[in-house]
Amino acid sequence: IENEYGNVMGPYGEAGKSYVKWCAQMAVAQNTGVPWIMCQQSDAPSTVINTCNGFYCDAFTPNNPKNPKIWTENWTGWFKKWGQKDPHRTAEDLAFSVARFFPAQWSVAELLHGNLNQPKWGHLKKLHAALKLGEKILTNSTVKTANYSDGWVELTTFTSNINGERLCFLSNTKMDDVNVDLQQDGNYSVPAWSVSILQDCNQEIYNTAKVNVQTSLIVKKLQENDTPQKLSWEWAPEPTKAALLGRGGFKATQLLEQKAATNDQSDYLWYMTRVVNNGTSMKNVTLRVKYSGQFLHAFVNGKEIGSQHDYSFTFEKPALLKPGRNIISLLSATVGLQNYGEFFDEGTEGIAGGPVELIDSGITTDLSSNEWSYKVGLIGEGRRFYNPHSGHAKWVSGNLPVGSAMTWYKTTFQAPSGTEPVVVDLQGMGKGHAWVNGNSLGRFWPTLTADPNGCDGKCDYRGQYKENKCLSNCGNPTQRWYHVPRSFLNNGPNTLILFEEIGGNPSNFTATETICGNAYEGTTLELSCNGGRRTISDIQFASFGDPQGSTCGSFQRGSVEASSSLSAVEKINTCNGFYCDALHQTIRKIRKYGLKMDWMYHGGTNFGRTSGGPFITTSYDYDAPLDEYALKLGEKILTNSTVKTANYSDGWVEVNVQTSLIVKKLQENDTPQKLSWEWAPEPTKAALLGRGGFKATQLLEQKAATNDQSDYLWYMTRYVLIATLITINIHSLSLSSMQYRVVNNGTSMKNVTLRVKYSGQFLHAFVNGKEIGSQHDYSFTFEKPALLKPGRNIISLLSATVGLQNYGEFFDEGTEGIAGGADRQRNTTDLSSNEWSYKVGLIGEGRRFYNPHSGHAKWVSGNLPVGSAMTWYKMWSDLIQKAKEGGLDTIETYIFWNAHEPRRREIVNMAKEAKLFASQGGPIILAQIENEYGNVMGPYGEAGKSYVKLVRTNGCSPKLQGCLGSCASRAMLHQPWTAEDLAFSVARFFQHNGVLQNYYMYHGGTNFGRTSGGPFITTSYDYDAPLDEYGNLNQPKWGHLKKLHAALKLGEKILTNSTVKTANYSDGWVELTTFTSNINGERLCFLSNTKMDDVNVDLQQDGNYSVPAWSVSILQDCNQEIYNTAKVNVQTSLIVKKLQENDTPQKLSWEWAPEPTKAALLGRG
Repeated sequence: IENEYGNVMGPYGEAGKSYVKWCAQMAVAQNTGVPWIMCQQSDAPSTVINTCNGFYCDAFTPNNPKNPKIWTENWTGWFKKWGQKDPHRTAEDLAFSVARFFPAQWSVAELLHGNLNQPKWGHLKKLHAALKLGEKILTNSTVKTANYSDGWVELTTFTSNINGERLCFLSNTKMDDVNVDLQQDGNYSVPAWSVSILQDCNQEIYNTAKVNVQTSLIVKKLQENDTPQKLSWEWAPEPTKAALLGRGGFKATQLLEQKAATNDQSDYLWYMTRVVNNGTSMKNVTLRVKYSGQFLHAFVNGKEIGSQHDYSFTFEKPALLKPGRNIISLLSATVGLQNYGEFFDEGTEGIAGGPVELIDSGITTDLSSNEWSYKVGLIGEGRRFYNPHSGHAKWVSGNLPVGSAMTWYKTTFQAPSGTEPVVVDLQGMGKGHAWVNGNSLGRFWPTLTADPNGCDGKCDYRGQYKENKCLSNCGNPTQRWYHVPRSFLNNGPNTLILFEEIGGNPSNFTATETICGNAYEGTTLELSCNGGRRTISDIQFASFGDPQGSTCGSFQRGSVEASSSLSAVEKINTCNGFYCDALHQTIRKIRKYGLKMDWMYHGGTNFGRTSGGPFITTSYDYDAPLDEYALKLGEKILTNSTVKTANYSDGWVEVNVQTSLIVKKLQENDTPQKLSWEWAPEPTKAALLGRGGFKATQLLEQKAATNDQSDYLWYMTRYVLIATLITINIHSLSLSSMQYRVVNNGTSMKNVTLRVKYSGQFLHAFVNGKEIGSQHDYSFTFEKPALLKPGRNIISLLSATVGLQNYGEFFDEGTEGIAGGADRQRNTTDLSSNEWSYKVGLIGEGRRFYNPHSGHAKWVSGNLPVGSAMTWYKMWSDLIQKAKEGGLDTIETYIFWNAHEPRRREIVNMAKEAKLFASQGGPIILAQIENEYGNVMGPYGEAGKSYVKLVRTNGCSPKLQGCLGSCASRAMLHQPWTAEDLAFSVARFFQHNGVLQNYYMYHGGTNFGRTSGGPFITTSYDYDAPLDEYGNLNQPKWGHLKKLHAALKLGEKILTNSTVKTANYSDGWVELTTFTSNINGERLCFLSNTKMDDVNVDLQQDGNYSVPAWSVSILQDCNQEIYNTAKVNVQTSLIVKKLQENDTPQKLSWEWAPEPTKAALLGRG
């Protein structure tokens, strides 16, 4: 919960401290069952564990001595930023930081994947293996420390508490090598800034400064069987005409902050304003803009006068103004937004507040308060030029413009063969964004190069690492290679689309690998290309002696060398290459050797606009042990693997149950179906002409008019309107359809407003056959301009309900639609008492367009109208069994019995066949009359009480009284959020002598048709029930209740014939209820804790119990806990919708038909 907030908390003062406390309370209250941590939070509350992030954490100490010492982020490298050099943290220093930390006896694992970044990956692998070798000693031992060499060298000895075996860490923080005499354990030369791990404290098995693994240099090239592709480019200009003419989407008399104006929908925001020059052309004018980053383009009268980039700056360029109107257009482009630091969210981007000024001969004109027009994003973005299927870009195939700003480029290419990562080389481009097959690769900016100075090729691993140490890539683009995941690529042609902002030249793309390494005498060096997936083709250098150089490509022979070095290595050759090892599956590599959480172990790629920033590159390589390019080969391992569990840190972390993740997808043998649609318009002609089915001189209430036969009601009428009428005011409008004929004796009136008071939930308004607007809410006043023509005018209003209120005092008297009249206002004409025509429902409903066999819809198979309004588009047994398996012994149905009447015998027999609880020939044992009426009875007074007596007198039968002795009502539990809380409520009920407890709902199901009630209740009635909407098990709720039911069943004979005693503990927060059988004296106890903290309870001879907060323990014989409501020991399932294995995705062919609205729009009811 939270991340590194402690680093920036200070400026927030007391509010920051309160926030930290709130975070902890909120997190712990979720009862997730695992510990919560706060990184870099020294004052973290005791309920969470504070942990360390950074390059080094050996000196870190938790604020609670009972908490483990955890390093959650070991920064394996650093971010790449546009225009800066590449940071590099050495394998030696990274290993040193880990080895210094581990004497603190704690480790965390993280699994990630990608190419091997050698030597970092291999060097850490050996370190992890050494730590694994001593794991049992490290986790249960006595620790002693000793210092040597004036404190520079520290010896930490771990002695096993089980068998006395030892493991030692010998660390040297000095910048020089040190010799250490450990007496009987031997003499050791410890390199500078390193740690040696000594098995049995007398044998060095690892040293952080001795890198005995290969170094790999990854080079991008074509595969062996591929030939270079000659790319054929097309191009299209970014449409900037409107922006350069000052036409935007909205206006303001101030300079807006860019994040607020764009809502992060685009990197780009146009600022535009007009300046009138009343004099002659001004040649000495300077445009000055105070800018908060990161890239600004300035245009005056359609011509770019300059651009500039930085975190923040003041832009100044000469501007030529002409007499009369001049247009200034400023395009601001962000390159990532700040996402960390105190008050970072309040930082400004773009030209927020300005000023924007014109300076002429010492006179400054501030344009900040001018009227500014704004346009969010590029037009090409909005029209999805980046999508090869969008069809909006007018691509040109000839005369490729090189160096042209604001230009889109498109080409196609074949995917390289093989399975290795694919990259695209954008060297030659300027600045912009890249997409492959519509998938964003991220921002590019290869023209921004790093300072050519400061990369001498030397990298001293000694001493503390900082991000400006061991820099490389001087004088080169920060990033030129862009990762294209194999999942983005098609087997056939692929489309690459580039948006070029400042001008560039598209080029093609190509990968080889060069590997090297040092082997110390007495050790073995293993070399492989890309994890063994490729063979070594050539040995370029080998030297046994004292070779010089530290990086691939820089090795040189030293003063001493065995002359046969190269030929000896070349003899190691098997299977058409030097090493042909089988692929070590990525996830297994890390599982086998990974112990500690590295930030990042694999950084990956910031696809799209996810890089954050500002100025963070698309590549998130981070110089991590696994590089940017994630391997598709690892996908099968990640999605089909065997998982083992373990305990750490005295049980702080324990995984003891299975977790299931079920995902929506096609089955393996299925292919996606392309659907073919037909369509038909809803016939509205009659409605729009005012022709209805019946008439009334008032606005009817919708429920009464429709008799709930449809969600829809048309309202229509005629009226003679005086030519000076300003407003037609129709009050009390609901989601009904109103059709109205209005005669206008004057000329066409353009300033008329139609106003409707409406009682919800969705209203469409038509005047003379054209929709003038729609609106939705629970209730509102609709107002829209209406154009009336001379002569007869028809107003048609279609009101649509989205479920009706079905509970609450006098709910049945509530109004829907446009029921009632209006309060008279000046300059208005009230149409409420006019003659209205009405049409209940849609014509398509009446003609059953929804039935494929109706034959009334005239389906059209072409020109599918997307987004067109008024258009038509074409378990019981299992549930009972799952309820029984879940421990239920009775089923209560909450169904519309009138709809199920024809099948009532079948449903009842299912329950009987399942051998659920039955009475007197059942299986029906109880019936309910009324539901929750007592909650709303008060306002009805004596009439309400009389009503209850009436239903009680007529509602109970002798058989039901024979069952339970009286009329019983349901114990309803309304949607507790968690399995723990639901179980708690049930156990507490039975603890307090409960007899019959029923779940509302155990299975909610689906509100098919128009049965959902409402208003605004959805079709799904899932209700977070133990059996979900589709009848699947909602785990852990179903399984947790099953265990509770089993525990209750175990004590059933005691609960139904016993003597009950209660006792309280912990100031009344804990209650013990003892049921003692009247037959044999056996006992069953309920021990409940209603406190928000765990409580320890001493029951004397029956033992001590730790009762979790807000929970109930059930104790068999009152001395053995068989269940606790807060201890969820069952799987958690996430159900995902997918096709079956043998199915293929269907391409649906749609037909359509319009809803006939003509009569309604003509006012015919």
